Amino acid sequence: MRKILFGGLVISLVLAIGLMLLGVYLNYRGESQINKRMENRAMLLRSATAAQREIYPCMDLPIVTIHADNMTDVLSLVDGQIAQILVNKKDEVKAGQPICTLVNDEVALKIQEIDSNILEAEAKLKNSSINYNRYRRLWQKEAASAEKFEAATMEYEAAQARVETLQAQRRQVLLQESRQTVYAPADGVVQLLYYAEHAFVKAGTPLALISTKKDLVFYVNADDEFARICNPGSHVRFVAQKGSVPLKNEGEGADLSDHEAFATVYSVTPDYAVPTEDRQLEIHLSVKDYPQTSTYTDAVLHSLSAHNCLTVPLTALVKGGTSEVYVFVPQQEGSSFGTIERRKVKTGVHDEQYVEILSGLEADEIVIVSGKNGLEDGMTVEVELGGA
Repeated sequence: MRKILFGGLVISLVLAIGLMLLGVYLNYRGESQINKRMENRAMLLRSATAAQREIYPCMDLPIVTIHADNMTDVLSLVDGQIAQILVNKKDEVKAGQPICTLVNDEVALKIQEIDSNILEAEAKLKNSSINYNRYRRLWQKEAASAEKFEAATMEYEAAQARVETLQAQRRQVLLQESRQTVYAPADGVVQLLYYAEHAFVKAGTPLALISTKKDLVFYVNADDEFARICNPGSHVRFVAQKGSVPLKNEGEGADLSDHEAFATVYSVTPDYAVPTEDRQLEIHLSVKDYPQTSTYTDAVLHSLSAHNCLTVPLTALVKGGTSEVYVFVPQQEGSSFGTIERRKVKTGVHDEQYVEILSGLEADEIVIVSGKNGLEDGMTVEVELGGA
């Protein structure tokens, strides 16, 4: 009986060990198959081909300040109270056109006082002239002493000098009176009126601001690549997004919005002969209205000159500060399966869809344009070929 029980126990133990070994084998084989399938699995990605394309480069302007090309203050030349303002804001004015009139009661009182003093001085001059001529005749006849003649002469000359001094003072006061009408110093448009009627101002106080040219000007620092495309005299399009005073384009461009204007590159500094990474562009806009100095944010400058270059879509660039792309390396020519290679490239100008490749890529190489998060150098992928 014991032998039978012992034999059954051994058989049961052998069966249990066999089942355990079978389970370990099946588990190992399953994991091996899963790993093999994972190794053979390829992530499906969209791709595009590096190719020569014609683009119209643009440049983002986070903030830009536009001002009139030449601003001139209209100054008060005398103290006074503003009696009348003769122009309105945005009016076009000509040089010498009256801007406003001032009133200074002291000027009128000074003229009255000087006129009274002149009458008195002229009366004394007349008397001293009669006295001088009388003593001159007596002295010539030796009927008067030299001392009395000299005294009469000095009195006459003093009276004459007094009249001349008062007349000079009168001319000065009359000049001040004429300056109570304030004139435009140049042709232009009234940008600002600093004071209202009845305000009192001192001599030298700015009363109005006149822009003397139609062109509005702004300056931007551009990469050398963009600056070389925007030669002096070339045309660009300025698009203001936020915080903008409406810009009504002058002449051409009726299809543009109130926040767009055609512009001309006036100058590029330093000259192209000087090697540098950045250059300053002076850009002039010609508009119907003359907005005062205004700041725009999130603006864009579009070149109107076509640029033919090797490009890839902007979406091919790996985000993060460095210019890198994932290049697809097929298993064999024409295959949609292969690996990816993370590669540094040098970029140039860009438009709203493509970016110029200066080095690091050759034409017809394939780059990844989607699903770049989680990608690693050397990873096996499958791509949708033929993307633009």
